[in-house]
Amino acid sequence: MRAPAFAGDWLMGALSPAHAAIGKLEPAEYEAAWFGLLRTLVTRQLMLGQDAVVDDLLSESQTAVWHETAALPHVLGWSGFAHVAGVSCCACRGPGCA
Repeated sequence: MRAPAFAGDWLMGALSPAHAAIGKLEPAEYEAAWFGLLRTLVTRQLMLGQDAVVDDLLSESQTAVWHETAALPHVLGWSGFAHVAGVSCCACRGPGCA
């Protein structure tokens, strides 16, 4: 797939000039800023009929929002259509791990 990848940690890291202000955010506010940046960028990609890959930590509620975001082009009559697929990554730390 030839699509840009958007990662929240890279986005927040790019805001280093605002580090002092960002460091004062409560965890919930920081997460809202993280998710808002990602969703805004991905929504714009979809508005242009382009694909996007999102690197994000997902809760069930965020998964639902990503599915809603992917449906926006179809619902609003934009040129694109997107699918959301979740990928779960974890580290094996128990017996039998390779």
